Amino acid sequence: EHKMNRVAHTAGTLQAAATATADAPAAFALDCAPCEPEPECGAALGTPVHEPVAAAPCVVVRDTEAAATARVALAVLAAFLFLHEFQPSQPFLVPFYAEAKRVPPARVYSAVFPCATYAMLGAGAIAAAGLRVVGVRATLFASAAAACLQAVLSLVGGFALLITSAAVWAFGFGSLFVALAAACALVPRHQNAASSLARFSCLAAVLLSGLLGQLLLSAGAQYRALFSVSVVATAAAALCVLGLPAEPRQPAVAIVAAKEGVDGRGWLRQAAAAYTPAAALWSACYVCAQAAHGLLDTYWATLLALVDPTRTVNGYASCAANACGAAASLLPALVSIRSGGSASSSGGRAACVCAACAAASGVVAILMSYSNGLWRAVLLLCALCALRELTLVVCLAQVAAAGPDGRSAADYGWIFGVNCVATVILQCVLQCAIQWATVTVGFRALGAVLVCLAAPFAACGVFVSRSAVSQHACV
Repeated sequence: EHKMNRVAHTAGTLQAAATATADAPAAFALDCAPCEPEPECGAALGTPVHEPVAAAPCVVVRDTEAAATARVALAVLAAFLFLHEFQPSQPFLVPFYAEAKRVPPARVYSAVFPCATYAMLGAGAIAAAGLRVVGVRATLFASAAAACLQAVLSLVGGFALLITSAAVWAFGFGSLFVALAAACALVPRHQNAASSLARFSCLAAVLLSGLLGQLLLSAGAQYRALFSVSVVATAAAALCVLGLPAEPRQPAVAIVAAKEGVDGRGWLRQAAAAYTPAAALWSACYVCAQAAHGLLDTYWATLLALVDPTRTVNGYASCAANACGAAASLLPALVSIRSGGSASSSGGRAACVCAACAAASGVVAILMSYSNGLWRAVLLLCALCALRELTLVVCLAQVAAAGPDGRSAADYGWIFGVNCVATVILQCVLQCAIQWATVTVGFRALGAVLVCLAAPFAACGVFVSRSAVSQHACV
């Protein structure tokens, strides 16, 4: 009723203005510049009759200010992702649990890590709903606070608190797609660049933090020092969120309706509209690839501990693997900038790249399970990380580019949140399938999943190519 009253009031105002304009044309002419003559038919074909009117200075200033605001916001988002993922303690969770908490690697594999996987099921949905209700800044602040709390609980708690810290970590990690959603909304025509920037910031942080952790341990520091650095970095990430530009405030009625679920059907309609056939197909491929790679990324430290229990080189291994992954994550952005095209114009090539990388990463994971040397396993881990990042960055850019134009950060967050929940559901299924097997058997099973995933990626490329041909024929 309130909206209808506003529409009626606006219509009455416009009608009164039109009547006043018709009665007093001279007064109206003082406020508006004279109109340019109408171009002839040739102007529509590129041969204008008169010179084009220069853009107004205020429009240029407004565009410049918007571009500057977008650059500042992208820099803040990159800094947030870097500080959020700068956790030197993360690669050493398994040896820290074994040494300080007396929890063997086999129990970490079967009890602690599965809790993090299951807890991410609700983390994606909570982050997507929070992005729509409270905005980007509040959601990212809660994510950084959760990561800080996870480090504290791991440092001071017993086995029960270790499981709790795994669940808390799930929310901190599961809500990182909010930063990617905000970046895609800032540069809607450059999804490859936004996806590459987000992944490169995360991987650079993991790389440097892993190197710092290994150097500190080599210098004689204890594991507790690494957790202290993680707490400070995640606290700085929470403060970094305050540098984001202020978001437009929602009306109080809209906030109450969102909290009470009054407009739930509208949310479902928006989600259904965002999932075009191409977006749904790309999302399905992304969910499968992310689920398999996520479990491989969770258990590689356990596999290295089983290959050579006498040496701990997790920091160096994490540094080398993430260096390869960071370099691979920049390739889509460099290719996009060099070609000058958006992600939506390269769907066929993207599908070929994803299919080849998925098959290759599956083969590497299977070879890694048969490795009997520590450094051979580390080299295979580096190749696996590079293939993983290239697959996920390209696929995620296509997911963002396949939907309709004009979407906000909340719309992108809705798409990424649904994909996150679907990813965790599939991860839970895979987790239940491999939980009671050994780590090596789990690696072989996940590698087989990735090899089989090459076929859906190829089908996605065929569908995108046929859609492009049909659209071109219609034009």
